[in-house]
Amino acid sequence: KPILLEGLSNGNRSLVVGDEKQAIYRWRNGDWRILSTLEHQLSTVPVQVRTLNQNWRSDPVVIRFNNTLFEALTAQGAANLDDEVFNGNDLRQAYATVAQQSVRTDEAGYVSVRFLSNEDLSYQETTLDKLLKEAVTLQQQGVRADQIAILVRHNKSIPDIAAYFAAHRD
Repeated sequence: KPILLEGLSNGNRSLVVGDEKQAIYRWRNGDWRILSTLEHQLSTVPVQVRTLNQNWRSDPVVIRFNNTLFEALTAQGAANLDDEVFNGNDLRQAYATVAQQSVRTDEAGYVSVRFLSNEDLSYQETTLDKLLKEAVTLQQQGVRADQIAILVRHNKSIPDIAAYFAAHRD
C-alpha cells in the first residue's frame, strides 16, 4: 500500500494484479484480504477494478467444478468463520466475483474428489493406492501422464507419492 500511494501521489500509474482464490491458500504468506480491501484502502485516489472472469488455461469441466465448489464453500465457510482472523462477510464479498467462464465450448477436463476417513490405520496407504488406481484408469482411457495433476497440500507428500507410484509400477 505505501508503495502504491507513493507512486500515485507522484502522478504515476500502477497496476495491481492478483487472484484472491489463490491468495486464500497463503502461499508465500499471501493474504487474500489485501486484494479484497485494496479498493477501499485507496479510496482517496481513482481506482479501476476489473475482474477477469475468462479462464484461458483450465478445461471447462474443471472451471465449472471450481465455480460450484467455491460458491458452496464460501457460503458454508462464511457462516462458520466469524472470528478475529476471518470475517464471514469479508469472505463472501471477496469471493462474490470469482466465478469464471471458459473460453472453450468443449467438455474437456476431469475432476475426481474422494473423501477418506483418517481414522483408518492405513490412511496413507489407502490414499496412495487410490491415487495410483485413478492415474492408471485415466491412462487406460487415453489420458497422457503429463495431462494428469495431483494436488497436494504440502510438498513433503510428493516424494511419498512418487515412491509409491515407482514401487507399484506394472
